[in-house]
Amino acid sequence: MRISSTMMVGNYLNQLNKSYESQTNLLKQSDGSKLHRPSDNAVDYSKYLRYQNSSTENTQYQSNASTAVSWMKTSDSAMVNIENIMQTIVEKSNAAANGGTNNSSDMETIGKEMLAEIQEMVSAGNTQLGDQYVFSGQSDLVQPFTLSSSTVSR
Repeated sequence: MRISSTMMVGNYLNQLNKSYESQTNLLKQSDGSKLHRPSDNAVDYSKYLRYQNSSTENTQYQSNASTAVSWMKTSDSAMVNIENIMQTIVEKSNAAANGGTNNSSDMETIGKEMLAEIQEMVSAGNTQLGDQYVFSGQSDLVQPFTLSSSTVSR
């Protein structure tokens, strides 16, 4: 059997390519991951994708739960504030109902105090969490309450 220089060069190139392929595989494994593309191991890759999807869903769930707790705390504190304002308005209304003990300046003072309480209640009704209004329902970017400046004759 005769061995030509062309066969020797071909054999050398074949072994060099196998060496490069082996080196590439070893470099891929050096990062600690055995999966780099789906064709490496289809079953393990599908498990990896499932785990990754579950992890994303868990992260989103935790984020949603945290946001819900923030909304509940914010709305609860606003409602407690509104309840306190309402109690104050009832007390001032009862004080104003005693017409015999209040003169006109007392009634004017009570009226100004009640107007300030109403303005504070409107402000509490417009409580925001971030850039969203808490008591605005579906259109949470729209301010739900405004204080009318028009007067009503009684």
